[in-house]
Amino acid sequence: MRFARNRWTTRRMVLAAAVAGAVVAGGLTSAVAATRGPTPELIGDLFICVNNSSKLMTQVWSTTVCPKGSFKYVIPKKSGSTGAQGPTGATGVAGAPGKDATYSGAHWGVVHRNVIGNGDAELASSTVPPPLGVGALNLRTGAPGDKAAFGNETDFVGQKVSGLSAIGYSVFTTGENNALAANNMPSISFEIDPNVTGSGNYASLVYAPDNSTANTWTTIDAKGDTGKHWGLTGGFFNAVPDSTCGLNGSRCTFAEVLAYLAANNDPSQGAATLFTVQITKGRDFAFSGAVDALVLGDTTYDFEPLGVYATK
Repeated sequence: MRFARNRWTTRRMVLAAAVAGAVVAGGLTSAVAATRGPTPELIGDLFICVNNSSKLMTQVWSTTVCPKGSFKYVIPKKSGSTGAQGPTGATGVAGAPGKDATYSGAHWGVVHRNVIGNGDAELASSTVPPPLGVGALNLRTGAPGDKAAFGNETDFVGQKVSGLSAIGYSVFTTGENNALAANNMPSISFEIDPNVTGSGNYASLVYAPDNSTANTWTTIDAKGDTGKHWGLTGGFFNAVPDSTCGLNGSRCTFAEVLAYLAANNDPSQGAATLFTVQITKGRDFAFSGAVDALVLGDTTYDFEPLGVYATK
């Protein structure tokens, strides 16, 4: 290489020698073929152009276009050390306190006067996703003599039985339950004033369906059920149960129950009315299962761990 002897040339020679050593040692990177062009390309703080044949270094500039037939080599920059950790930022403003969990549907709960033995009813989460939300009404009876009862003794008082435009629920049962009997299921139970001549002022109107499919949720239309699964409790209705829709007889459809109550109504007492609404199990067979999505008229009741939620 030939350079004029001045301080700039001397500086070039020193820099070129340093770069040449880097080339030999493999310290330069990003070699690419260069072509002539009118616009310089920014490729780094320092680079060299090396002829592919003669290895002649012809330029050392911060920006340039290498001569044709040369390669450009970027001199990699060494990263600086990591800076010191910055100061911790100020603590953010505290959020507003959250609300305490509250129970919804304050009039729903265990109907203790109807619980017998080890019958148990509990609002809790469900291991198998229920029809609504995350929870369900879990029911357990350990023996034939046990009875569980959960319901509402306040909100339905005085409503007409005939005014129930829809009745239904969803049930989760198991193969173990089904193996015990053909109708080992939770019941929908209405305590009512039947107002049937000579019957007195109390009976329970109970829906007791046949078993549903095991290990899954099944939606049941209790009012529309064409099977004879409705029956009335009490001595009056079960003295000759087949003619009075007695629970201990052949039972009735819901439409047949309404027809019987209307045909035998005591006009001085008015139509049959509700006292309570309940989900019950027992006394008949051991059972472990759950109920959700109780439908009464135009309202669906969702059983959740923190209460009963009504939606229309």
